[in-house]
Amino acid sequence: VVRIDTIDYITLQCASVGYCCFKIFASRDRIQPKSENEANVYINSGSFQLPLKGGKPTKPKDNFDDTILDNIPKIPCASVLVRILPAPKSSGGLAVLSKDDAPKEDWVKLGLEVPAPAYDTGAYDGKLCEPTSLEEISYTVKLANPKQTVITAISSAIDSVRQNLIDDISGLQLTPRSKAASFVPKPSSIGNVDDKKIIDWIASLFDANNTITDVIDYSYAIPYSVESGLSVSIDGLSNMP
Repeated sequence: VVRIDTIDYITLQCASVGYCCFKIFASRDRIQPKSENEANVYINSGSFQLPLKGGKPTKPKDNFDDTILDNIPKIPCASVLVRILPAPKSSGGLAVLSKDDAPKEDWVKLGLEVPAPAYDTGAYDGKLCEPTSLEEISYTVKLANPKQTVITAISSAIDSVRQNLIDDISGLQLTPRSKAASFVPKPSSIGNVDDKKIIDWIASLFDANNTITDVIDYSYAIPYSVESGLSVSIDGLSNMP
């Protein structure tokens, strides 16, 4: 199971965006084995695009498999790229290599570090993420908007909330968004700071993994547009006079 965590922009509490599930072992037909003693089981190697589901999986009564999220709605335009590769072996083929066995400059040559292929190369199996007609429209809009990374999105969200806090302090009870005041300040210049410092800063904003139990509330995902308005359709009435 893969879980994607974030900081909810509305509450500034740590929460999960969603989950995806994937089998690591499978038969030649890519079917997950039912027991640990099943014969003819292989590593499900390959590159895959998995849909992100907007809900929390329940613990299954029997086997834990890749169908536990089937009844949870898919988050539009959200997916995770996953690669499973066979472990590289020594020249004799008898020992499995690890990064401790070679200097860093040899990791790529020995297959200990395999650069991820670009998404547009078609290397990822995306049959589970075929876009719907509405997603195709959303992707078109997204492509027209400025690109954001995790770093720029978190940075701008926290900066915005902090500024709102400064503007709105009036002696009234503060909302949960006041938690922004306790966050570790971001590095002074995102563009001139190395990746490790940025990653460490982002990690400092999150609670421990095993304490994050909530899923973000998607009812706040789309802001109201005055220009678009609302459309209400009444399908039926009952017990009317």
